[in-house]
Amino acid sequence: AWFREHLGVTIAEGVKLSKAIDHECGERFNRSLELARAEARKRTDELIAGQQATEDQRSDLESRIGCALHFGQSESLLAFTPEELSRFSDVPMQTSECFLRRMSQEFGYRNSSFPVSFIDAAEAPWDYNTLNERPIVRRNGKYWLFVGPLLRAALFTTFYFDLLSDAAYWPTFEKARGSYLERKTAECLRQVFPPEMTLLNPLYPNGEEMADVMVLHDHKIFLFQCKSKALTYRAPIGSDFNVLRDDVRKAIA
Repeated sequence: AWFREHLGVTIAEGVKLSKAIDHECGERFNRSLELARAEARKRTDELIAGQQATEDQRSDLESRIGCALHFGQSESLLAFTPEELSRFSDVPMQTSECFLRRMSQEFGYRNSSFPVSFIDAAEAPWDYNTLNERPIVRRNGKYWLFVGPLLRAALFTTFYFDLLSDAAYWPTFEKARGSYLERKTAECLRQVFPPEMTLLNPLYPNGEEMADVMVLHDHKIFLFQCKSKALTYRAPIGSDFNVLRDDVRKAIA
């Protein structure tokens, strides 16, 4: 309900649209490659027949011509309109537009939290890339997906910040997320230890919770307290070891 109200698209619809875009781009790429190869062979045959090239040059010519024909069709390979997305995804037009509105950016877009991204060439390799939050690029009414895998990856991370920005809803989300994490932890532990010895949210006699998950094994008791903390942006990319160490300490605390 929160996603429908605030973004106009649910996670399930986002996944469906992402898969449809991935499949459509793959189909276009394969179709274009096949046509380019066939046309490259035809043109090479004509050049050899007209004595403008020799048989020894065939492989190089076919490769060059095929690449020019295939990669010269970038707009038909990588760009689509909202109408096309709605058609090949079988998702209503309004929902497709909401998805594109949230997952796309205009050329030149900058996240205000990272105003100096790609200003310093020495820092640029690990600067914040806005394609991680909005992987689709808008230009002249069309939407371009330059790095296909980023779209699927963004679905796992970018909406977290939409939820974070809603102070009124955040406690509800945190409670649901915590409950999911505890339940998933118990499920994983039950694949290792006997299920009847893996207890979710065990209580003290007074009704107070002892731990998120408890495992009884070999005369020992394992207590699991589930916490989560995202790493700051600079921590996992190797640019500042002290930041990484500080993040780990805070996560443990």
